[in-house]
Amino acid sequence: MGELREMMEKTETKEEKLGVCIDTCHAHAAGYNLADEEGFQDFIQEIEEDLGFDNLKVLHLNDSKDGRGSEKDNHQDIGYGNIGEEGFSNIVNSDRLQNIPMIVETPQDNVDSYKDNIKKLRDLKK
Repeated sequence: MGELREMMEKTETKEEKLGVCIDTCHAHAAGYNLADEEGFQDFIQEIEEDLGFDNLKVLHLNDSKDGRGSEKDNHQDIGYGNIGEEGFSNIVNSDRLQNIPMIVETPQDNVDSYKDNIKKLRDLKK
């Protein structure tokens, strides 16, 4: 998250016109443990401290074909990768993320696949 903050600070664009998108596969690839409660809370705390929730404008939701910390960006359908259902349950049930738009960005490009991913996310909502 610190790298995103640094990019925001170095741009000439006014901060109120600039925002950040966090991709769950990228976060996982960077080493964030979204499936573990403690790891997820660390992720949320880093967003708050490094970016500020006012600067988080959108989340791209996608699972990962690769292991945590792999530095690889290989998207997978929700719940079928290494982030897993627990990680997405943490995301969709987080009070801090409730007002952040979430976009499904899974590898399948057919309508039924997107519907299945959205249904899975809705089913994880408590």
